[in-house]
Amino acid sequence: MPRENFLRSVANMEQALANALNEVSGNPDVTPEQLSRILRLIIKKEIVLEFLLEDVFPPTPPAECDCQTSNEAGNNFNINRGTGAANTTVTFNGTTLPSNAHGSVTYNGHTCEACMSDNEFTFTYGGSATVPAFTFTATTFNVPDCPGNIVEITGQGTTDTPQLFGPNPMYTLNLNGVMNNKTITVVITGNNNTFVATTTQLGNGELVVEDCPTP
Repeated sequence: MPRENFLRSVANMEQALANALNEVSGNPDVTPEQLSRILRLIIKKEIVLEFLLEDVFPPTPPAECDCQTSNEAGNNFNINRGTGAANTTVTFNGTTLPSNAHGSVTYNGHTCEACMSDNEFTFTYGGSATVPAFTFTATTFNVPDCPGNIVEITGQGTTDTPQLFGPNPMYTLNLNGVMNNKTITVVITGNNNTFVATTTQLGNGELVVEDCPTP
């Protein structure tokens, strides 16, 4: 492929420059002034090469997300359910926690508010006899479009309990914004552990999922 051929040529050029520098620096007849001049030439070639790479293969701009999620007022969705809430299910490593003591959950955030690259999601778990309390904060967001007012967002994040999920757990956030059938599910995986929380029967004002309007 043209890109691969170009990058292969660049790699060959870099190796040739490195070989030349090694040869010159190991030559006792080369004066410090000559070595300095050669180093300056190599640096100039590196600068030219960097500009060439940027012109031929410009960096890919960050993808614009196509789905915005918020509450009815256009602010963060902030969905809270206490431990034992009948419409919340929590599982850990495939085991469903007791329905009357599964721990409290809070889903808070928004994505692409006002169709800008503005994303935020935090999940707070109140803890149970099986899983200690923790807070997960998303740091990366893959936000596709949301046909039918449903979107599945993926990425990585951090928690305040790295012993539970490791330093950079993965997450999947499913937001169902279908009127009168709204649900939210978060899956957090890391350190060989998988945590899933699902809340159904959301109020219509608690969550809005819609494609970004055309500018």
